[in-house]
Amino acid sequence: MRQFYLDNTKAAISFMRNVPPQEVNLSNWCGSCACLGGWLTRSLYFQKLGLRDTNGMPHMPDPENPGKLVGGVTLGATLFNDRTMFESRLDHERGGDYLELNDYEVAMLRLTKRLATLEAK
Repeated sequence: MRQFYLDNTKAAISFMRNVPPQEVNLSNWCGSCACLGGWLTRSLYFQKLGLRDTNGMPHMPDPENPGKLVGGVTLGATLFNDRTMFESRLDHERGGDYLELNDYEVAMLRLTKRLATLEAK
């Protein structure tokens, strides 16, 4: 599974580099396609994994239970082994060094930190 998470994280970073920073919004949990999960529904890589957007909510078939859909924190865990990946700004992302970062930068920081963690294992 580690390789799956690595591949997904690298694909997300590559895709998000082409998203206009001002179009990323982490102010609420994926109530729009502007969140990190919403943007990834536009990626062919993630579409091939079954990621879709329905009314601003990204979801995909559950790999362990094909009759069910996963979304929300479970979707972050399914794709990246990180339940916080698609959340709005976390408490520690609302202050300190994060104050100067826009939502795009926070999303990219999450992805690059996840990649570093996965590569270190």
